[in-house]
Amino acid sequence: MIIIIIIIVIIIVTVIIIIIIIIIIIIIIIIIIIIIIIIIIIIIIIIIIIIIIITIIIIIIIIIIIIIIIIINMNIII
Repeated sequence: MIIIIIIIVIIIVTVIIIIIIIIIIIIIIIIIIIIIIIIIIIIIIIIIIIIIIITIIIIIIIIIIIIIIIIINMNIII
């Protein structure tokens, strides 16, 4: 009888431990996934900001070139 009780207790305890371990693993996986998603979002935002800055710089350069060309042409005409 005692042996049977001991075996049942051992089985219950191991099952509980296994369940706890599985829950912990799932939580860790979820946290890792969330961190990866956050990192990806940050990288995308940084890339977008860089692209915007580059396009603004290009636009400014083009405008400056156009102004210079116009000034040179005005001088030639005059």
